[in-house]
Amino acid sequence: MPINIRIDAEVEGKKLKFGFGWKCNHDEIAKVMDHVRGLADKEGVTPQVFAEFVVRQLPATGVLKDATGAIIQRQMMAIIFVVLDAAEKRVDDFPAPIADLAEHDHIYATLLVRDDGMSLNISDSEFDKVH
Repeated sequence: MPINIRIDAEVEGKKLKFGFGWKCNHDEIAKVMDHVRGLADKEGVTPQVFAEFVVRQLPATGVLKDATGAIIQRQMMAIIFVVLDAAEKRVDDFPAPIADLAEHDHIYATLLVRDDGMSLNISDSEFDKVH
């Protein structure tokens, strides 16, 4: 199912707002999670620390592109990891990892990044997302 992610970042006076969509299935979700875990392992940090570091750098770096104009995969995977790694309280108040829900539900995520931290709003309805 699709995941729509909106980034609203302002860190150290630099701002960046953008969004993108990603269609995923079980294999693609596992690939992103494993890829970020591997990058984090190479840096000697947890995947959460690695992904949050990459995301917090977005206002300073912008969305990086390679020589062909393709968006650098590392940034997008870090953003997707932050969303997939989050837990969402469901109707029964049992936290379900977004990675488990994303395969079956259309997910709308708004990631707010500020000097004092990050917050994530997850919804399965476009009308519920933060604007």
